[in-house]
Amino acid sequence: MKKYIAFPAAAALLVAAALTTSGCSGCGYDENKPVATIDGKTAVTVGDFVYHYKRAVEMAPPQDKPVINTFDDAKDFLDDIITSRVLELEAEALGYGDDENLKRDLDTYRSNLLREWARKKIEDQVKVTEAEILDYFNKNKEWRRVSFIMCDKKGQAEKAYAELEAGKPWEEVVRTYTIFEENKEQGGKAPEEFYYTGDNVSRAVYETEVGAYTPVVESETGDMWLIFRVDEKIPGQKDEYAQVKDNIRGSIKQYKVDLKMHEHAEKLREEAKIERNPELYDAVITGDVAGAGEKYSRKGEIISTVGDVPVYFDSWYEGMFVQLSMSPEMVEEYRDEEPEGYKEVMDGRLKALEGEALLEWDAIRSGADKELDFIRDINRFRAGKLVDRIYEEVFVPKIPEVTEGEIKEYFESHKHEFQEPEMAAIHVVAFPAKADAEAVHAGVKAGGDIVALSGERIEQYFQELDARGEMPEEQPAPEDMPVSTFLEIPKEAAEVPAGPSGPEGGENPIMAELRPRVFKLSEGALSELFQLKDGRWAFFKYEEHFPFVQHTLEEELAYDQAKASAGNEKMASPEVDRKCQAWFEELRNKHTIEIDEGALKMAFKKVQKL
Repeated sequence: MKKYIAFPAAAALLVAAALTTSGCSGCGYDENKPVATIDGKTAVTVGDFVYHYKRAVEMAPPQDKPVINTFDDAKDFLDDIITSRVLELEAEALGYGDDENLKRDLDTYRSNLLREWARKKIEDQVKVTEAEILDYFNKNKEWRRVSFIMCDKKGQAEKAYAELEAGKPWEEVVRTYTIFEENKEQGGKAPEEFYYTGDNVSRAVYETEVGAYTPVVESETGDMWLIFRVDEKIPGQKDEYAQVKDNIRGSIKQYKVDLKMHEHAEKLREEAKIERNPELYDAVITGDVAGAGEKYSRKGEIISTVGDVPVYFDSWYEGMFVQLSMSPEMVEEYRDEEPEGYKEVMDGRLKALEGEALLEWDAIRSGADKELDFIRDINRFRAGKLVDRIYEEVFVPKIPEVTEGEIKEYFESHKHEFQEPEMAAIHVVAFPAKADAEAVHAGVKAGGDIVALSGERIEQYFQELDARGEMPEEQPAPEDMPVSTFLEIPKEAAEVPAGPSGPEGGENPIMAELRPRVFKLSEGALSELFQLKDGRWAFFKYEEHFPFVQHTLEEELAYDQAKASAGNEKMASPEVDRKCQAWFEELRNKHTIEIDEGALKMAFKKVQKL
């Protein structure tokens, strides 16, 4: 009998929920009709069967997607659903359904599902027309390289513009007014080309001539004011329209969705009642940061309520350390040194969490949590957790621990997994021009640092390209690029499998080319200058040698690895699979299971039409 879903990882895909809905009067399809009952209670309806099939198709990898071509296939699929439902019932009988961790996981899953529903509703409202795609394509036939001044207050941007109009140099105005620190010292130069996206900022840029600057332009999100100077017109889109049409559609849609989401969030913020807990807020903003964690963390405290959706203190507090990459002590030091900046970060974090809660609130008021597929998704997730737990806690202990003999057998047949090959660590430098490589090589030979010397020469290389106007628009070929990098080269070439996109496999050709040169030298040696097959001139420094090591079972790490791997291999064996199937049968036999073949035929016909 064919099984469609392997137990236990994907068991949750097939767990049925005892749900009801109105049938289709007069059309011959009734999704409320029971296909299977367990102990006299509805376990699987026609609608449940179709739902689980659709979910299995959506979520399974291509090689495991279920195929229901015949009625026997449908019986097999139903058999999987019933088995999962029996496991769920057995887990409930053991009290697993009352576990607090399960309830927390379920709450989190429910919140995420509601938020995704709200996002999907916005995405479905956004349409992209053929005219928009063509406009984007035509605009991108010519791009703009720009510099810009960014301000988060309109008044500051207007002052900057007034100073430009009065004749003050662009670079000086940038240093005074821009809040974009990354390019302040480069005269506001954009890190990359400015791409047309159809917004008011882009339109202002494309209406401005080279060397001129735009008026103050408000960003689409309404939180930034910018002035752009157009530095250069450069060739843009080179592909045929038909080749890039779908990609352009996706880019425009994502852009419009982002704008729509921002607008929708602001609208929801006006409509929903948001209440913050001042005690918890002040404890983190002005109080003892570490003390606030001890007092409120892990206790289900609510920092903010959006409608009737809670934002938990833990999400706000614990996420702070991730966002700031600081310990509580460092956070307090930062707060004391920059209280306004700290408050701005924390307020922004809380606002973002409230924004997520707003989506959940919007979905609930729209009735998303009452929709049949939403309820089925929640039940599927809950059942999957129960099934996984009963498998781990009831079935797995039935399988004897791996023996010393099995561990040794695994080790002996997988020795390659417990080896460290002989390896050379080198720093390799390569330049298209021989003179550049010679200059760096001479400096290193005289005792200079290979990293510093090669880095300086590479920077000089690109500065000279830029000065000659030869800076490439696109990623150049490897042979046209200088390089300074650290490599670890095994003495024996490793077998590299073919990639997913084609038959190509094998080792990096540079590694293969360097290997015979590297292992003729010894640790600490500097190679002579030589030419690579791609034409570049190169040399390397042999930094460190790592000898071949064959680990043994007497070593703790190797033993633990062999034990875990042997255990995993045993659990995946046909013998354990047979025991698992016998366990399924044992549990099923404890219950009265009845199948309505007429209802199953109805479900079978439905999935055939999907």
